[in-house]
This record gives sequence, C-alpha cells and structure tokens, in this order.
Amino acid sequence: MSVFTTAEPVSQSGWTVFKYGIEKDGSSRENIGVTPYCSHGKISRNESVTTLELPIPGWAEAEDIRQIRKISSISDLTNFITEPGWIVDLGGKVTAIQANSPGSRSLLSAVCGIIP
Repeated sequence: MSVFTTAEPVSQSGWTVFKYGIEKDGSSRENIGVTPYCSHGKISRNESVTTLELPIPGWAEAEDIRQIRKISSISDLTNFITEPGWIVDLGGKVTAIQANSPGSRSLLSAVCGIIP
C-alpha cells in the first residue's frame, strides 16, 4: 500500500485542503482531505482556524467541490477533529482520520511541509 498527494494543498482561514490517493493491490482511489493541523510548515493546530467556508482549490473538479462542501456542512467543524489528522468524506460519511500511523503521519507531514 502506498499513499501519495496529487495536487498542491491550499490553505485559507487556518484550514488546509489537499488531495491524496491510496494505492493498494494495483488499484487506487483519491480523496479530499481537510485539516486544521498545518501551521508554519509543521503538524500543529493552526490557531487561526475559523468556521468560515473552506477554500476551494483551483484544481478542484466537480466531485472534489462536492466533497469539500459536504465537509463544510458539519455544524461545529473546528471541534470535529481534535487530534492531528484530517477530515474526509468517505462514501457519503464525513469522518476524522487520525494521523497515528507512519503512513498517515508521513502524508500529513508532507502536506504541511508545502504550506508556509
């Protein structure tokens, strides 16, 4: 299994939106991740997080935008995720993914490393 990022992350209002893929047994899937845990290039809760609408990256396609809007619809998004990780829409269910494995921690670290 491998994890990869497929687009430049975008950060606004303390939220970072990124696209990532997971490849396993010759097949892959891509997801949109949203995290408040990128600050100054490191995995750290961004203190400027607000409940404003999430940024829509220029690279976002219709399905990406749908996922971002679904995540945005969570009523208390700033408290939905309380540990380093990201929020994702998996099969219609918005879920918080904790960065508590080497692969997930590496992915989040790579994403945060791109954001100034």
